[in-house]
Amino acid sequence: MAGTSYTCGEAGAYRTDQIFAVETGLSSNPAMNWRISHLDRVAPFFNRIPLPEILSETFGVGPKSQKVQAEYHRLLGRLGNELAILQEIPCEEIDKV
Repeated sequence: MAGTSYTCGEAGAYRTDQIFAVETGLSSNPAMNWRISHLDRVAPFFNRIPLPEILSETFGVGPKSQKVQAEYHRLLGRLGNELAILQEIPCEEIDKV
């Protein structure tokens, strides 16, 4: 069945490997099964907006403006690195600074 192909006119004709994939969540392709089984081992991905861009939206100016750069460096000096500010430090603590 692996080399079998169907035309559009043969409605209802299913290949056994397609049925197997739907019923089990696996493919008849061993390489694809390996990738599927390792998906849960991938590190989580976080998409973070850079702090200068957040500050620029807050102040209504460009991210390279003096006001944004001054606030950015002030926050880094008081709270630590940018990643910690964006991910770890609670908003309440940032507001106090």
